[in-house]
Formats: sequence, C-alpha cells, structure tokens
Amino acid sequence: MIRICRSRADSWLLADVTIENPFNYQDFLDDKLSILDVKATDVAGMVFNIEMQLSVTAGLVKRLVFYGCELFVGQLSQGQVYTNLNPVYSICILNALLWDENSAGHHRFRLVDTENARILENAIEIHLIQLPR
Repeated sequence: MIRICRSRADSWLLADVTIENPFNYQDFLDDKLSILDVKATDVAGMVFNIEMQLSVTAGLVKRLVFYGCELFVGQLSQGQVYTNLNPVYSICILNALLWDENSAGHHRFRLVDTENARILENAIEIHLIQLPR
C-alpha cells in the first residue's frame, strides 16, 4: 500500500493508500459513466484521481474538473453532514503540452477568490503535469 500526503513544504510523500474501484457509477440511467485510471483514498480520507494521458484530447480540462467534482460530491449520502467531505486531488500526468505559451511543467488549480486571493482549502485541487516541460 502507498499513502500520499503532504509534508510541511507542501510536497507529496508516500505512505498507505487504498486503491478504489475506478468506476464512478451512474445514479440515474442517463448519467455519465466515468472510469478513472487510478482512484485512491489515503488513511486520512483524502481522495485521489490520477490520470495518465499520452496526448491532449478534446475536453480534457473539463473532464478533469468533472472527475474532481464527481469525487467530491460522491463522498456524501443522504443525511450525512458536509463536514464529512474530504479533499479531492485530481492529478493528470500528460505526455504532451496543453499550453505551449507557458513554460511551467506543473500547474496547480484550486478554488480561489481572484479578487481577494482567498482560497477554499480542503476542497478540490487539480494538478496538471506536462512531461515535455
């Protein structure tokens, strides 16, 4: 087992992880079925989606947002309280360039108030790693 957690330096460490069923089943017949490459939770309850992509596909960014939101919402059942929600981290390892004009190899997206720089912590983060950088 491997666990992914953060150190004080805001970097990832390895520890115990439980690999989950990669299928996000439909609640209704006409809901979208999504199948993740790797879906995992750690001992603290944090949820991880790790996707590996060889190329940029149409709708890639929206798909990453969809998966992150789906994992966040899917944690609660009827009657449960919102304080039970754990953070969700979607990590996309991309063997291509999504944005040619930016030299960064790692992009980190979070829910943020752009006018006041306030970040909604412990919610959803999307990490995009462009291997060619």
